[in-house]
Amino acid sequence: MKFESPKIIAEIGCNHKGDMSIAKELLELAKASNVEVAKFQKRNNRELSKDLYSVIKRMPKKSHPMDVARTAVSIMGLEDKETTDSTPEANMRKAVRILAKTPTALAAFYRVRKGKS
Repeated sequence: MKFESPKIIAEIGCNHKGDMSIAKELLELAKASNVEVAKFQKRNNRELSKDLYSVIKRMPKKSHPMDVARTAVSIMGLEDKETTDSTPEANMRKAVRILAKTPTALAAFYRVRKGKS
């Protein structure tokens, strides 16, 4: 049996927010990282709330990305529609929603820090 080398895939998802210029920029970043394939999605489950985006825009530009991630995840948890439901099923749904939005929050911070949003 012959095995092929694995391909490195950039999961761009819907971090482009439907904006072609952002999508092209994300492709360039993926290319600079030597990935072989880029994967896009167009869904709204990764869209940030206006409040969270406003907080991200006010964060110091020198903030460490892990600090931004921590703060964004905390806000997403507070905003979640199932915040008061602590059943295992609800916790799983919340985790999936927060994990889906976290890369978008970090990409938004990157763009704000570079003066592009």
